[in-house]
Amino acid sequence: MYNQASLHPGAGTLTINNATTTPSVSINFPSTIGFTWTTSFQATTDFGPDYANPLTGVQSRTGPSQVPQFAFAPAACTANSLTIYATSVGYNPTSNVVIVTVQNNQQVPMPVPAATSMSCAVVLAPPLVNQEATASCTSAALFTVATGDQIQYSIIQTGPPTPGVGYPGQEFPSPGYTRIGATLTCQQ
Repeated sequence: MYNQASLHPGAGTLTINNATTTPSVSINFPSTIGFTWTTSFQATTDFGPDYANPLTGVQSRTGPSQVPQFAFAPAACTANSLTIYATSVGYNPTSNVVIVTVQNNQQVPMPVPAATSMSCAVVLAPPLVNQEATASCTSAALFTVATGDQIQYSIIQTGPPTPGVGYPGQEFPSPGYTRIGATLTCQQ
């Protein structure tokens, strides 16, 4: 006889009692609300600040027509972790410090980017030929998020790769770029 089943321990339970005679089903969902957003994207090759959407990685470059790249918060919670992974791919003759800052745009009706205290900086040393420089960091600074808040990343680079410039002496240059992965966690 099958009396009880649990699905996804810690995420909620589904209980079936008296399955052979008069079944009763009870579903329990935990009260923890929040979200975790993970994305990755190729950073632009300027110094920034550039904006990136934390869900899609879509970016907006610095310039007169720069537009925000918000994602709307699905729940009220406290943002408590930002983890950044960055990789320098291809040729970049200088070190590149990549700084990612979370912006929470609560102003209505026209949001203006507002930096939070949640920021992470990684240093990518110049890679050797045909190798990658990789670094990561985590920020545990906290800020409050309301349902519907508009959140985006601001990205600044101190030494971005130069487009169209490859390794010295190569017949066909391999232009460098920076790949960024980001995870933002917000919990009640």
